Amino acid sequence: PLPPLPEQKRIATILDKADALRRKDGELLKKYDELAQSIFIDMFGDPVKNEKGWEVKRFGELFNSRLGKMLDSKKQLGGKRYKYLGNSNVQWFKIDCDNLLEMEFNEKDTETFELKKGDILICEGGEAGRSAIWDKDDSSIYFQKAIHRARPLKENIIPEYFVYLFWFLVKRNALKDYISTSTISHLTGEKIVTIPIPIPTIKLQQDFKKSILLISKHKEVFGKINSLNIFQSLLQQAFKGEL
Repeated sequence: PLPPLPEQKRIATILDKADALRRKDGELLKKYDELAQSIFIDMFGDPVKNEKGWEVKRFGELFNSRLGKMLDSKKQLGGKRYKYLGNSNVQWFKIDCDNLLEMEFNEKDTETFELKKGDILICEGGEAGRSAIWDKDDSSIYFQKAIHRARPLKENIIPEYFVYLFWFLVKRNALKDYISTSTISHLTGEKIVTIPIPIPTIKLQQDFKKSILLISKHKEVFGKINSLNIFQSLLQQAFKGEL
């Protein structure tokens, strides 16, 4: 299709403006992420060096953790099927629940692999250590073996602090001694419990959580605007001759 040149220019101008908005929103969201990371460093110091000298405990002393259910087609016997989280659903700081797959979970499985609000989900493979917090009340979604579920044993560690701590440890390759790489990178249950975790005061962790929740609210506002979807919609309309 070849509209008249003035019409092409009109369409191009609209798309240019939409694309500029999309890029600016993307840059702003990136700035919010950088702000959260800066606040972490300011409050807790470099987590790899533990330059502020926080008490250190092993992961296994802080969390009850387990891997999810093995996906085995031979054990799918026609029972009730439920949605589950796989590795790709757990992204840094967020969990994508769109287009979840299903597999069979019996009554015992639903008790063993349940998710409770505040659980930390940690990728066993892929980008080993990638983490997010389960913040939903939905109790009908479970998790697959590619994910560790971690629940604090005591009230001395806050999930928001832990997830950002793990982000720094993963991005700075500080977990290399705990991640097996014989075939693909993976963080086993035996290794994860031995990882040393610096523990700042609970008051400081709570202050950090407040800052993170405030940043998340601002990001959520921009997420609802979703300039990327607007741009893609305009693009489709333009090439259908509907713009």
